[in-house]
Amino acid sequence: MHDERARLHHGPTPDQRPDGLGLIRLTLQAHDPEGVLERARDVLDSVITLDRATFDEDAPGSVPHWFVEACTPEPTPEEQQAWLAWWRTLDHPAKAAAERERGWTLQNWLSWMEPGERTWWWWDGQVTGPSTAAVSVVVEGWPTALGALHWLLTASGAREITEDDSPPVRF
Repeated sequence: MHDERARLHHGPTPDQRPDGLGLIRLTLQAHDPEGVLERARDVLDSVITLDRATFDEDAPGSVPHWFVEACTPEPTPEEQQAWLAWWRTLDHPAKAAAERERGWTLQNWLSWMEPGERTWWWWDGQVTGPSTAAVSVVVEGWPTALGALHWLLTASGAREITEDDSPPVRF
């Protein structure tokens, strides 16, 4: 949690140990894994530096334009009601797929990024192959909500994201 911004840009120092419960590792597939990490870092940097008192006012204008464009438009109440009625007719796997395909609105994503709402903090991101990268985050509990991180990586260009299903690695 401490020094997240420094880790975001430079990775952890050799003597750093994660706070919280431990680390979760996500592996992503992308055409440009370095670009995905760079874009994700830029977006995350734009919100983690905001003041808690003015987060709601400042956050929408602080994120890069391309990320705003990648987010799903805010639905009208009628659109939301119709989508929810359709979603309720689906079986569990189809519901999960529909939610992944729908994407996140900017407001929904920002609400999970508010200080006090996030339960994960960037630890490290590394390109691991020509089309792969790994992102490690510190979590404060298990299980933890990583949907906002998944959306950040997806909007940044990740094609596929797999999450280590085991509990966090403790130090």
